[in-house]
Amino acid sequence: MSPQRVNRVLVVENNVQAAKTFRKLLSLIENVEVIDFLTTAQEALEMVSEVKPDILLVEEHLPDIDGISFTEIIRRDYPTTQVIIVSQDKQYDTVLRALRNGASDFLAHDVSIGEFREAILRAGELAAIERTKYHPYFAPEAPKADEGEGSSKAHVISVFSPRGGCGVTTIANNLALALRDNESQINLIDSSLQFGDVDILFNEVGQLSLIDLTPIAYELDPKVVKEVMILHRSSGLFLLAPPKRPVLQEPVTGEQISRVLEYVRSFYDYMVINTSHYINDATLASLDIADVIVLVITQEIAAIKSMRTFLELWDGFGMKRERLLLVVNKFVKSGALTPKKISETLGLPVDLTIPEDTEAALRAANLGNPLLMSNPNADISQAIVELSDKIKQKLPGLQTQERFRLYMKNI
Repeated sequence: MSPQRVNRVLVVENNVQAAKTFRKLLSLIENVEVIDFLTTAQEALEMVSEVKPDILLVEEHLPDIDGISFTEIIRRDYPTTQVIIVSQDKQYDTVLRALRNGASDFLAHDVSIGEFREAILRAGELAAIERTKYHPYFAPEAPKADEGEGSSKAHVISVFSPRGGCGVTTIANNLALALRDNESQINLIDSSLQFGDVDILFNEVGQLSLIDLTPIAYELDPKVVKEVMILHRSSGLFLLAPPKRPVLQEPVTGEQISRVLEYVRSFYDYMVINTSHYINDATLASLDIADVIVLVITQEIAAIKSMRTFLELWDGFGMKRERLLLVVNKFVKSGALTPKKISETLGLPVDLTIPEDTEAALRAANLGNPLLMSNPNADISQAIVELSDKIKQKLPGLQTQERFRLYMKNI
């Protein structure tokens, strides 16, 4: 954390003993300014509207409204303010409800100084990101995709595996987070039209999806794009959710999907696409538009067989392998299928391994709080940050590469 930034904290706690504990703990953390100690949500709401603190430390059981419902109000009306819920105990269902209502963390009254400090600093970092990232969906002067060569174009990264269960969505979600900086706008699109779930894994529920834009693929405008996007306020990411119901027979063409993706990319700096392992029009359009394709594989014979078949198909289309970046996910060092053996079998170098941590990945998924946000120091998180760096290094040499309309081919 930058020493110049001070985290301004407002405490809303009606438990006298807990308030004393938090006063002491806050005094031990660097770069913290305590605004006040209040006992009701109503008092806090009035003060928040005036001072707009970085962090609210809120008791779950307040006398006038429960802290979790209060959190929902704060996150809706003051999205740059982070809320940490505190309670006498941490029941799983309560923690889950708090996080889904927008809390950045949930702490018990008997929290350790280490855990308390980490929660405060993490909330402060999120608040700083919010203040940098939070903005209207699109400015009126946002460029249109048909304005010619002067239109901005996002760098597009598609994440794909020809075999399900390899962790494509987890990588796509966290990769979008890893690509963030103080200036870039990031769009995360779910092109898995049957069983996509990027919105759920960010604790959001999208009403519209890629499939809703295809009927008007040639009549899109910034207002329409704004309406279908979800702004995930905690991260600053723009999400395009998957369909609410599986699309079993696609009533659209690859050309329509490609048109939508090309148009939407003109509003962002980076666009990350989560794909299905099925080779359908949506997947092919997602691969075709990508500057870099992250191929995800695991240390399984079946996964390697599927990837080899895909690469034969790719080569058959006359596509260049320079756009491909191979990642071994859920990597175990003791596994018999080493990166070297996988590379030799596929004729493609393994660019990165992401270690297995099923428990951490499952916990992040169940809480709708991706690892790059909930546990940025985890080995998985650090590996995905490294992946984002590799992608940024790879992009400059790929921007002028010609595209081949894969969906036009008869597979």
